[in-house]
Amino acid sequence: MPSIARLRLCVALVVALLALAAAPAFAERPGVGPSGAPAAEQEDGSAAPDDTSEDPGDESAEDDAGDDEAAAEGSGCDAQDVVTPFKRWHDGREYTLGADFEDDLTDWTLDGGARTADGNERFDVGDEQDSGLLVLPAGAAATSPPICVSDHAAFGRMFTRAAKGGRLRVEVLAVEGDATRRVATLKARKRAWRLSRRLALTAPGDAGAASQVVLRFTALKGTWRVDDLYVDSPGTA
Repeated sequence: MPSIARLRLCVALVVALLALAAAPAFAERPGVGPSGAPAAEQEDGSAAPDDTSEDPGDESAEDDAGDDEAAAEGSGCDAQDVVTPFKRWHDGREYTLGADFEDDLTDWTLDGGARTADGNERFDVGDEQDSGLLVLPAGAAATSPPICVSDHAAFGRMFTRAAKGGRLRVEVLAVEGDATRRVATLKARKRAWRLSRRLALTAPGDAGAASQVVLRFTALKGTWRVDDLYVDSPGTA
């Protein structure tokens, strides 16, 4: 082999050996790629999903429980009698009485001729001596005072009566602020007392272990009679 060819071969071997020796050095330098250029940034995945290094343990759980109790006490919701008034309609949930319309509703806001009247829903799910109900002529509205309900699973049911074709709008309002959410528009099928379906009463933007809502009933068409409103009690699921 000519001497020049041998010289080129030796140079090539030396270059290859130098490259192999330099590779570990690049690998050990943080933030440098194999070509010596800065490595692309990657998301840090070092923290495992079950990392509990900042978990305070049982002490935090006790604090959370205390916070929930404080929230319930601060909501203005006292202990209430729990009943199951709708078992005959195959609803075994526990409720508390939201309104039976037996007084003059001084805490309610009545507009457009809304008023109380003598009478009672025919099923007597409350007291058999009850003799009052809410009357809403067409265009009238009745707004309740704050009513305690359970959070995240707040439902309510009530009895209504109106001529066929009548429509009643039910809304839930936040106790503080102007937030309003339409719950349902009930439609009368015939002039007879009926138990409403379960109505979701959680206020818009509400949070906490126990909460209060304001309900508004508006007769859009026809005259409506409303009686015995029951709601989920605070703490029920």
